Amino acid sequence: MKKLTKEEAQSYVLRRASCSPLRTALEHLAVGEILLVERKDWNQQKNGPTAMCTRIKKHSGMDYKVSVVASGEGWLVERIK
Repeated sequence: MKKLTKEEAQSYVLRRASCSPLRTALEHLAVGEILLVERKDWNQQKNGPTAMCTRIKKHSGMDYKVSVVASGEGWLVERIK
């Protein structure tokens, strides 16, 4: 264990209870930032990241634009609101 100052503690990215690391990354994007979600990072077979982004929008009001990378590498997720 280690004691931290408030400044050190603020440098950590915290996640809510059972959120995945990917959802945490999406929720911490600033407006205009873009995240590449690679296929190896996405575990669901049927839905792409669009479904998760829609759920985040309903919960918090953050809006995202999801685009599929033509090479099949994954998706680009941009926070627009």
